[in-house]
Amino acid sequence: MVEVPFGRKPISAALAKGLGPLEMEVLDVIWEMGQATSREVFEKMRERKRLGQSTVLTVLRRLSDRGILQRDAGGEVYLYSPVVPRHELGGKLVDDIVSRIFAGSVEPVIAHLISRSDVKGLDIERLRELHAELDKE
Repeated sequence: MVEVPFGRKPISAALAKGLGPLEMEVLDVIWEMGQATSREVFEKMRERKRLGQSTVLTVLRRLSDRGILQRDAGGEVYLYSPVVPRHELGGKLVDDIVSRIFAGSVEPVIAHLISRSDVKGLDIERLRELHAELDKE
């Protein structure tokens, strides 16, 4: 369980508005790096797309204000780090979709994921293993 800093919303509340594509790209950079300054994020983002540094700063500030990123003073610059790991945030986003779009039913989500053309044999085998583990419980 992730502790929520005083005055911050729980991560599920922070995700209520969802995350936009640019927010996800910034998060991806921070997850790759572990932690980064705004300048480091800007340099990495510049490799991917043309953005102004002020745009990157705005996204970092918004993600920090929403409690998705931790912002720590690291001398003269802020150091940003993820509050939750990628898999946990992904899980919360999927939970939100299951709850809000599919009324809590995971079956249509699983059916969709299995029907995707990019599902490999290994994925199916792992699903069988997970199913077997659930049957044991």
